[in-house]
Amino acid sequence: MNKIIITLTGYTSSQKVKNLLLRAKIKARQVKLDNGEKGLGCVHGIEIYEKDFYPAVVIMRENKIEYSLLSERGEK
Repeated sequence: MNKIIITLTGYTSSQKVKNLLLRAKIKARQVKLDNGEKGLGCVHGIEIYEKDFYPAVVIMRENKIEYSLLSERGEK
């Protein structure tokens, strides 16, 4: 199955999202990305299965958590 990475503003946000997703029975793994060459610094995120994306978005919107997706080429 394909996986996607949801990028978040920091470690605390990624930890919160991970816990919310796990409570909803969505398998999630925290990741740290280094986007220094793009001037973004360290970016934290959550890796989930593609099939779980829409339920994850609903959970993040309900909790007013801002997020973005990492594209296939590794660009934000």
